[in-house]
Parts: sequence; structure tokens; C-alpha cells
Amino acid sequence: YYTVRRAAVIQALRGEIAGVRCGLDLGCGNGRYLAEFRKLAPAALFCGADFSPEMIGEARVRTGGALVRADASRLPFRDCVFDLIFASHVLPFVSDIRAAVKDIARCLAPGGLLAATAGGGGLRAALQDAISEREWRTIASLVIGVRERAERDGEELQREAFRGAGLKLETRTASFEISWDGLEEWVRLRWFPFATEAERSEATRMFSAIRAAREPGPLHLPEGLIVGRRSPA
Repeated sequence: YYTVRRAAVIQALRGEIAGVRCGLDLGCGNGRYLAEFRKLAPAALFCGADFSPEMIGEARVRTGGALVRADASRLPFRDCVFDLIFASHVLPFVSDIRAAVKDIARCLAPGGLLAATAGGGGLRAALQDAISEREWRTIASLVIGVRERAERDGEELQREAFRGAGLKLETRTASFEISWDGLEEWVRLRWFPFATEAERSEATRMFSAIRAAREPGPLHLPEGLIVGRRSPA
């Protein structure tokens, strides 16, 4: 799931990444995006920043290069430094998203781009095409509703913050395909930690029942990107 989604996001931003002189992966985590950025623009300076020392350590093993421990709400960079700042599922977790985006925009060079992933919302349609109505109702009651509400609310909040920081908004979609194995992986990694034992048991039972009846085909999903460009002047 994460590998194919990451590839789709990078493809959607390929033109901007290739033209970067100085870029920032904000909330770089273990450095997987950062490693791909550096392959696409080997002459550029790409910096990774994360609040977690453990993640910085993993990114250092994977990528080397410039890595900084930083709070997304108070970046330790000069004004007008970066041509591109990328944030994958970072902004919904800051305490004051408006203040954070304003500070991030400060670090963009004139004409620079802030690109943030915003989730998809296409899982409902993809699953409804792949499974029965009864199976859909069970999975939706356990997983999908919570995810969709969180993504919808978080995306609008990010858009408001981008506008408030004076960025010109643009929306892109990175489409990708996952197998049923990929869907189950996502559920276990992203939803199981927050579910009750009974919910996890029921979701596992449902997935097993679907597999026993047939092998579902691939699911086609969108990953939304909120892109904001700083004025060139």
C-alpha cells in the first residue's frame, strides 16, 4: 500500500521535484520519500526534518545527507529558502495548523511550492465495486466512516490554512492501485491500533470470509494533494 501510494505521489510532483535547487521533506519519517527525491534531483540539496529522534536516526541510515530535528510549527530555517516543501500526512497532527502553515510558507522561496498529502476518500467507491453490499456494510461500520470523516475535516482545515498563509491553491490527485493484501495491510497498520479487540476480531473475520469466497481484484484509489504556491514577487 505505502510503496505504490508513494510512487503515485512522487509521479504527481515529478516536474517540481526535478527542478528543485533546495527542498525540504517535512515530517520525513524514515526517509523513504527523501531517498526518492534525491534520486530524481541528485544535484539539489534536499533536507529532511522530523520531530522524532528515532525517525531521524532511521532516515540517516537510509539517506544520509542533511537531516534536522524540528517542530513543524516552528521551523529552524531562514525565510525564502526552499523551492519545494513536502509534507506527507503531517499537518493534521500539528496543534495549530494555521500557525504552522504560515511559518512553513515563510520558508518558501518566491514561487516556491508547499505540497501536502490529504488522503483520498475513494476507498468507499472502490470497495463497493469489489464486494457485496452486506460485506461493505460490515467493513464500513468498522473502518471507513471514521477515516472518511477525519480526511474530509482535515483537508478543509489544510485548505483554509493554505489560503490564510497567502498561498495560491491547487489540487492534484495521485491515483494508484492496490491489491487486497495491500488493503488488509493498511487496515492493520492504520486502523487496528485504534480499534477495540472486538472490532479487530470482526474485521479479521470479515476479511477472511471475503477471501474464502473469492480473491477480490485490485482496488483503484486516489491520494489527494493540496498544493500551495507562494507568490513569485
